[in-house]
Amino acid sequence: MSSTELLYRVQQKDSLAERVLFEWLSPKLFALCRRYSHDDSQAKDYFQDCFIHVFSKIHLFDATIPIRFENWVLKICRNLILSKKRKKVREISLEYREVLPEKYVQEGLGKQIISEAEMIGLVESLPDNYKNVLQLRIFEDYSHCEIANTLGISVCASRTQFKRAKKLLRKIIAARQTSQKAQDCHSRVEN
Repeated sequence: MSSTELLYRVQQKDSLAERVLFEWLSPKLFALCRRYSHDDSQAKDYFQDCFIHVFSKIHLFDATIPIRFENWVLKICRNLILSKKRKKVREISLEYREVLPEKYVQEGLGKQIISEAEMIGLVESLPDNYKNVLQLRIFEDYSHCEIANTLGISVCASRTQFKRAKKLLRKIIAARQTSQKAQDCHSRVEN
């Protein structure tokens, strides 16, 4: 059976043709899913979601366009995975953490005494790109390579944004403490 005939039969919902297509694409698609996941469990979830997506969108593939079907499948699956990762990052950035990881202090962000709630508020106030990188690095313990893949940025950009986020947090904390000291001095003068 030619690839054109196979595609036609899959578009007609022929279950045998769908099985043949599944077996043909599985190795390459699972390899793609593994590249974008942290473990086999997540890769299997992506793999299943990708095939569901492929079979639901297969009617959109136009064989007259000079693109190989296999490349089309890999492209739409890569986009699906990246979309899921971006959605996960947005969900992470919207969550408020009740416990501040010990790593915060080790990373030099919490040398001054500041409550967890205040620190979480400060992190939430950062620009989105800084906040997302900081949360993935500290809260989720992602490597910069994993952050880069998740956010669709370079590893260098991940490192830079992480350093800038920490620097901005230090600056904000220092400004708050200076402001607080000024208020304390002003209170003492009035008394």
